[in-house]
Amino acid sequence: MKATLSVSLTRGVRRAAVFLLVPAWLTSVSGPVTAESALDKLKAAAEKLQWRDVGGEYTWTARGISGSGTATVKQSGSNVRILLTWTPVPGGPHYEIKGKLKGDTIDGQWYSHYAKKGWYRFSAKVSGDSIDLANSDDPIRSNMNRVVLRKRSSQTASTSPAAPATTAKPANAPSAATPPTVARAASLSQAAKPVTYTMPEDFGIPKGTAKIAAASPNIDVVGVRLGMNVQSAVGALKSYRSDFKVTSYSLGEYEALPGVTMTPVITASNTPAKPGQQPETINLLVTYAPNDAFVWGIMRNLSFGREDQRPTVENTLAGLRKKYGSESFTYLHNKIVWIYDSEGKQVMGKRAKEIYDRCTNVWIVGSYGSLPGGNQPTTSGRYSNSYFDQQLVKGYFYGAGGRDNFGGMCQAHSVIDVYYLHATPSGSAADLVMTMSMQATNRQLEASSVLAAHTLLLKEATKLAEQRKQEAAKRGGPKF
Repeated sequence: MKATLSVSLTRGVRRAAVFLLVPAWLTSVSGPVTAESALDKLKAAAEKLQWRDVGGEYTWTARGISGSGTATVKQSGSNVRILLTWTPVPGGPHYEIKGKLKGDTIDGQWYSHYAKKGWYRFSAKVSGDSIDLANSDDPIRSNMNRVVLRKRSSQTASTSPAAPATTAKPANAPSAATPPTVARAASLSQAAKPVTYTMPEDFGIPKGTAKIAAASPNIDVVGVRLGMNVQSAVGALKSYRSDFKVTSYSLGEYEALPGVTMTPVITASNTPAKPGQQPETINLLVTYAPNDAFVWGIMRNLSFGREDQRPTVENTLAGLRKKYGSESFTYLHNKIVWIYDSEGKQVMGKRAKEIYDRCTNVWIVGSYGSLPGGNQPTTSGRYSNSYFDQQLVKGYFYGAGGRDNFGGMCQAHSVIDVYYLHATPSGSAADLVMTMSMQATNRQLEASSVLAAHTLLLKEATKLAEQRKQEAAKRGGPKF
């Protein structure tokens, strides 16, 4: 992914910080892009940024039949992606929807991963906290047009504009005498006291990222701890399973950062040598340049194929609670969550659930088992136009439309999120786990890393654009 220009717009419909990097190919089509022309285009685009917030966790039912399940709605501006899981069936998501939100309508296409067919026309009506899919085509009779989604939390996110939690600064900027304080207090509910989240000193520069890594909550998955340096983390993976194959994945090189490699993911996986053996994959989410490489997230996926090898739900939950303590809250019957503040203190109950629900659109990397946002790495091990790229170019709050709606809340917590599919086999009284997906993340470490990389990229892209502007000014015009 290459960039030739960076423009910052701080005022507009959303009064948010919006960043644009113009692709290099634009210069070959219409000549050099000036800051003024790009700013005009960006202002025009900003006038259209008036979308309602539909992102979050949903449950779904089907009119007239017994089908039901869960759904995750991810939103970036007018782009909406819906992942539906049919609860009785192992695995998931079983259906995927991609569409555009305009007013109270989402139009797009849907695909059945279960039937391996699609993409069919999709149209849904948004009303309050529900999304009705009645106007969708259904040529394979999957009952998609019977589905109605209802948001799990009746609380909806505030849409009032907010000041950004931190001010972007170059990596060599001097540290403030006191830690930067979030300008706006975040109120989690009408009954709760307003909370002001203060970011640590040097937040958003490499030195601060290293401090946050060192102070990470004592959370580990099979010996890999949040905040651990990458070399130690890979060693811990090898100690856990000697048959793991470890692979690194990087982003395409940015034109403004020649020679700089961004490596956001390290994957360790095994290939079962015999039928019936359990496949396992662990992804490490890593801070990248200009930061040192620390683990800010751990994603573990397990599959138990044969019934005689499946653990019971009771024993699985007992093991999790023995290691991490009582959960902060549960979702339905197959998801349990732990949330900790930046000092490592666990947040419980309704307050924890509100944090989780409201930060869904911000925590776009590593939530719901999603890494690149639908894109798969190339054969050379590189991601292109992934969620990682989007955050680097547009900032940490890219998934929330470029806004920090909750005063730093979403970059002040660590999370453990366990989702499992289970069933009781015919003729058995034991409820067994079929698959399990687990994520442990330090979102403050992630946010500081992204801000440092984002600031560096914009700084260098601006320098490159100015250099090209000066070079263009030296060229003479045509003869008349």
